[in-house]
Amino acid sequence: MSDSIKDKAQEIAHEAAEKAKEVGHKISEKAGEVGHNLKEKATEFGHAASEKAHEAGHAASEKAHEVGHTVGEKAEEAKEWLKDKTHKAGEKVEEAGEAVQRKV
Repeated sequence: MSDSIKDKAQEIAHEAAEKAKEVGHKISEKAGEVGHNLKEKATEFGHAASEKAHEAGHAASEKAHEVGHTVGEKAEEAKEWLKDKTHKAGEKVEEAGEAVQRKV
């Protein structure tokens, strides 16, 4: 090969290497941008999921409080009912005892 063809081939090879280097840098920059965007989206998603979990926990806590309050009310009602029935049963036992004493 003549020197001029060798020189031209080296020049073309050098230009190709420079272009490849530029493309590599651009690909690297784009990859960095994509990675950054993915990180931001993942962070947003994480925050949204955390907020939803917090809201669900708060709603569950409120419902548990309501259920606890209702159970407490029902327990109080049951206590009053039992007290009333016990009192009535005691009165009947007392009446029966008085009736037995009258017959004796």
